[in-house]
Amino acid sequence: MSKKRTRSRRIDRRWAFGGVIAAVLLLVALVVAGLTLSPLQPVASSAAAVPTSTMSECGSPVCGQANAPVTIEIYSDFQCPYCARADAVLQQLAPKYIDTGKAKVSYRNFIFIGTESEWAAQAAQCAAEQNKFWTFANYLFTHQAGENSGAFSRDNLKKIAAQIGLNASAFNTCFDSGKYAAQVNQETSEGQQRGVQATPTFFINGQRYEGVLSFDQLASLIDAGQPK
Repeated sequence: MSKKRTRSRRIDRRWAFGGVIAAVLLLVALVVAGLTLSPLQPVASSAAAVPTSTMSECGSPVCGQANAPVTIEIYSDFQCPYCARADAVLQQLAPKYIDTGKAKVSYRNFIFIGTESEWAAQAAQCAAEQNKFWTFANYLFTHQAGENSGAFSRDNLKKIAAQIGLNASAFNTCFDSGKYAAQVNQETSEGQQRGVQATPTFFINGQRYEGVLSFDQLASLIDAGQPK
């Protein structure tokens, strides 16, 4: 019996020793693998690429030829994710309809999400003073990061202005003055008087449409408004 027990103990020790060796090898493998892994990369944007258009370079909130037969007014909030989707659709439509003079777009502020929406709206108007309204607006729509989370804080809006090439001193003076606060509030009030209850809301030649319209829906409405 004692020999069997001794042999059993030797086998147990071998298994235990083997287990320790296996654990050490596994740990070494994990460390080596960790050293060879590339640093985490930013997640690529899921936003679909849109055709190049002059709309992305329009200086003022109104983009398009003055005599375009179709006017697209959009009431929007820069923190609204559905408004970001609507903006992407407008960007896709622009080469065929805005650049060719078939339609023009007029951006209207409709503030309802919070203070950062007010700041972003005022900042976009200051960007318009330097003929960069849609460049600034498109940046905001493609860099949303949650409602009133600090993404559109006053300091960040100033950084964005500098990043897209605005004259920082002129922008900061405009923004800090609050000169567009009344205009932003007035546009929101006008929207409410016109029956706007949510963003985005479109008025196409005066007819109201609430919610995100697809490319085909907007294209059809624009085509219907063309001279016969």
